[in-house]
Amino acid sequence: MRVRLTPDLVANVLGVLGLVCVVVAIGGLTGTWWWSLGAAGLVLVGLSYSVHTHAQVPTAVVAHGGPVRAVKDAA
Repeated sequence: MRVRLTPDLVANVLGVLGLVCVVVAIGGLTGTWWWSLGAAGLVLVGLSYSVHTHAQVPTAVVAHGGPVRAVKDAA
C-alpha cells in the first residue's frame, strides 16, 4: 500500500507532531505526568472536533450517473 504525500497530509503530520511536542514540554516543565495526560486529552478532543467539523460530505452516484453531493440537515 502506497501513501501519497499530499500537502494536506504533510500539514496534518506536522500539526500532530507539534501538538505532541507541546504535550511533552508541559510534562517536562511541570515534572508530573498528570499535566501531560490532561494536555493530551485536550489535544485529542480538539483534534476530534476539528476532524468532525471539517469532514467532507461523501459524494453519491445517482441512477443517471451524475455525482450528487449529499446535503446535511439544516436542523
